[in-house]
Amino acid sequence: MSCDDFWKLLVRSRRHDLTDEDTLFNRCLTILDVMLLGVGSMLGPGLYVATGQIARDTAGPAIVISLVIAAIPAILSSMCYAEFSARVSKTGSSYVYTYIGLGEIWAFIVGWNLILENVLASALIGNEFSKFVNSVSGGLIYKFMEEHVAHWNKKGFRSFPDIIAFGIIVFFTLLSTTGPRKPALFMRLSTLFNLFVILFVVLSGFYFMDTRNWETLEKFAPFGFNGIMTGASLSYFAFLGFDIINSASEETTDPKRVVPFANTVSTYVGVFIYLITAAILTLIIPYNKLSFLSPLPDAFAYQGFHIGKYFVAAGGFFGMSTALLTFIYAGTRLIYAMANDGLIFQCLAKINNRVSIPMRASLLCGLSASVIALFLDLNDLVEMLSIGTLFAYTAVPLAVLLERYRPLDESELQYQAIEEELSSENGDVTCYEKLQETLQSAHSYHHRVMAFRARLGDQPSEETHRIAGVAASCILFSFFGFSLTVSPSAGLSDILDINPVVLFACCLMSFILILAMVVLFLLPTKRIRTAHEVPLVPFVPLASILINIYLLTNLSRWTWARFAAWMFLGKFSTHLHPLLGFSYLVFFNWIYCGFCLNGYSKIW
Repeated sequence: MSCDDFWKLLVRSRRHDLTDEDTLFNRCLTILDVMLLGVGSMLGPGLYVATGQIARDTAGPAIVISLVIAAIPAILSSMCYAEFSARVSKTGSSYVYTYIGLGEIWAFIVGWNLILENVLASALIGNEFSKFVNSVSGGLIYKFMEEHVAHWNKKGFRSFPDIIAFGIIVFFTLLSTTGPRKPALFMRLSTLFNLFVILFVVLSGFYFMDTRNWETLEKFAPFGFNGIMTGASLSYFAFLGFDIINSASEETTDPKRVVPFANTVSTYVGVFIYLITAAILTLIIPYNKLSFLSPLPDAFAYQGFHIGKYFVAAGGFFGMSTALLTFIYAGTRLIYAMANDGLIFQCLAKINNRVSIPMRASLLCGLSASVIALFLDLNDLVEMLSIGTLFAYTAVPLAVLLERYRPLDESELQYQAIEEELSSENGDVTCYEKLQETLQSAHSYHHRVMAFRARLGDQPSEETHRIAGVAASCILFSFFGFSLTVSPSAGLSDILDINPVVLFACCLMSFILILAMVVLFLLPTKRIRTAHEVPLVPFVPLASILINIYLLTNLSRWTWARFAAWMFLGKFSTHLHPLLGFSYLVFFNWIYCGFCLNGYSKIW
């Protein structure tokens, strides 16, 4: 095989079988089920624990501003996911969308990292659930565990086996294997109860709130601008629900209508709930008196309302349970999608005929998460959740962007011919076309631009698609380099010290970035005929891509080293004999996490 053939094999995209309604899954989820799936994934530890922790240690009451800033890239990414879900009715979410727009190798990178993210997120939620229960009990549970179960002191491991986390993950794994109906019913009831608890928090919060907690700038933003921006980067991952919604495409009735609508609604509902809850929390209690493990329930205990504390704690139990179930659900469907395409062991793609779910994939995801939660301390691996998510949220907008420059297929050409005929009869000109004509006529280089556009043509072609791919690659790598030079964790200190090498690199990357964006804006594009088409292309996808790349450059070097190790092990795992696959992957995540937590030294 030549190098050119090998490269084409790596970047081949999936264009067939994307809108086929036939599936081995049971299409039984309604629009309410799918919306609650997205909302439930957001209203878990992020709402009941992380919001109070960020307010206490990072942003203060100004966490409401941090949440607004974090919501912007989340909403932009949600638009891109909604467009793809309106066109593609296959499970796999980010992995499938990347396969369509970017090719197989990038789809494998995104999917393989999202598998790790879902397993680690499930384990982390199990640990947070255990800590939450222990905090509500006053620390009695952990004290009993250390005195009567086991106690050790080993780096990277918990001081005792977390049986509560293990048990809760196993329980919801078994629940997920009963088919889609019972988990959907549990998510519906628990999310509705969770929303009722949030309503109780808001209404009672109006009674207990003290506006003096926001009285001055020092009280509202005690950590300054840096604290607000750091809080925004930490809060960004509170809104991650639409990726899980898109995993339900093959189990949803009328997925091309239901999934994008539920995607949009759940994103805005989640943002609103986080904003109002954070505001009420920091008005009830001074930010520096917030509890670390259970800030929202303990805020009511601070006011002497102990019944309210336990009622809110019950909402936290249901919220974390729903979030845990949704991550196991998404991880299972992702493993199935990759196995069904042959990128990982195909034995994991087998659908159980009785319950219509990939039973092996579900047991693999849940068992791996439960073993990790039982023994390992995951505090040092939280950033591994970020890198997988950010890769996915960069790849999907990039796929949306490049789809606009792909040549029209036969059905799109027929649709465009009909539309042009109707437009010529009516004589209508869109506002966008009027604005484009105005801007072009005002441009000093109008004739050169028009000559360049005329040579490229009015419609995308194979040539313009290749040019767009090169321009997009230049944007990615140049902005990544630019972000490294201005990132506080990398080159910003060198720029402040007027380091000539870093300044030259910053200017060079800026020049390449601007040039590539100009070329991209001049290329002809096509419209995607869906009700949830991303507006203002290429501005919206580019904004989402650039924000996510900047956040990637703020991750630590250890996180990138772990990412490289995970990718190497993923490539190695694809060459194992299929009969070894299941038993290998059950313990694979645990072994990998153990090496990471111990700095790649021996586990034992």
